[in-house]
Amino acid sequence: MKKGQVMYLFFYLFRIMLYAIILSNTIFADTKIDLRVKELELVDFVHLVSKTTKKNIIMIDKPKGSVEFALFSKISENELENILDTTLQANGYALIKNNDIFTIVDKSKINTKSRKIIELKNIEAQFIQEIISNSYDKDNASVDVDRYGNLVILYGNEQYINKLEAFIKELDIEKLQIYVEAKIIEISEIGFREVGFKYGLNSALLSGNSLYTLSAELGLKGGKVTIPSGFDLNYPTSLVKSSLNLWTTLSLLQTNNALEIISEPSILALNNQESSIYVGKRQSIQTSTTTDKNGNPIPNMERVDIGLSLKVKPRITSDNKVMLDIKVQQEEASENGASLSPVSDKKEIQTTAIVQSGENVILGGYIKNKSNVIEDSVPFFSSLPIFGNLFKYNKDSKDKISLVVILTPHIVPSSKDLTYLQYELTKLKMLESKYSKDLLNKLEYKKEDKTLNITNDLYSEALKSFYSSY
Repeated sequence: MKKGQVMYLFFYLFRIMLYAIILSNTIFADTKIDLRVKELELVDFVHLVSKTTKKNIIMIDKPKGSVEFALFSKISENELENILDTTLQANGYALIKNNDIFTIVDKSKINTKSRKIIELKNIEAQFIQEIISNSYDKDNASVDVDRYGNLVILYGNEQYINKLEAFIKELDIEKLQIYVEAKIIEISEIGFREVGFKYGLNSALLSGNSLYTLSAELGLKGGKVTIPSGFDLNYPTSLVKSSLNLWTTLSLLQTNNALEIISEPSILALNNQESSIYVGKRQSIQTSTTTDKNGNPIPNMERVDIGLSLKVKPRITSDNKVMLDIKVQQEEASENGASLSPVSDKKEIQTTAIVQSGENVILGGYIKNKSNVIEDSVPFFSSLPIFGNLFKYNKDSKDKISLVVILTPHIVPSSKDLTYLQYELTKLKMLESKYSKDLLNKLEYKKEDKTLNITNDLYSEALKSFYSSY
């Protein structure tokens, strides 16, 4: 080969290598883009990125919103795609990459699974499951509970799970509590009237054994009431005085053996949740009779509750009063005249009352007859041997006994506990004790003064009668 041909071939190969180098640099070069965007709609930004990067972008869900950014220097196509991805994520959309095709969808439609465990503080887990059983989409979520840990376990679509969690936390709020004091008492009709006669209380003589009328009359004699300083329950003065009059009435009757306190239970109930009190005993009651092979009767007995059952469901109203759904059931055994076997005698009262916190509810209507045999005698002669019985006699006394239930609900302040409430009620009971003592002293003084006047009148009449005979 000639020298000229060799040189030509060399330059030819050199040109090919140079073109290859230039071509490779062109193909693999990272093109830089100078871009400024201000208040550009997301849809238009998607079109801009597609045209700049020469990528196919499918908008399954058309994105809403706008974008604005300023760049200090030029960026690559990859960086531009990342900006698009970040912007879409911030606006609730996802950019799904599949080779050279990009797809934009609403993130809520992406079936991303999530699991959450919610620890409940104020409500039982099984109640939550019952409450929301018909309130959630079972295709998007499942709800399980752990009763021992009081946990709710959610699994399903992430966004749906988040909404369900927020709903459950709205239900899991601290419930208000109501402290209900109860007094179960028996009042003697004879004793009630004797108290009226003894102290000159007309209401006790004319109204049977009505606690309302007697406490109202005592209230007129009791004077003003001053609520002690530091009493934080904010009960109205009229309500406090009404309670003082009632407790003074009970104290007066009890002091004069006209009243017997059967029980003084108390319960702490959650708002809108039933609680119950039972005072009594279990007793065997004959339910039926069978015979053995010899024809001898065999009684079939059943153990039943004999006593008083009290069910209370308190509910706090919008104006901060207490609605009480009350059910009182009195069951006692009585003798069956035919078989001489005990039978159950049941009485029931069911009612609803709306009262203020601290106001009393009085339930009555249970009346039973009571017969007493009173032995009387002539002093000295009745103690003589052999002939003493001639100077003794028995007297039958028939009385009516009324069973009365008094309920007093107290709302426990939301920021306080039962200890705080009981401390405040102790202050009120101290006031009740003082008020009752002062009022009873007034009644005793008036009774003694009245007795003294009667004695003086009798003495004056006796003197007049004595001198007039001369």
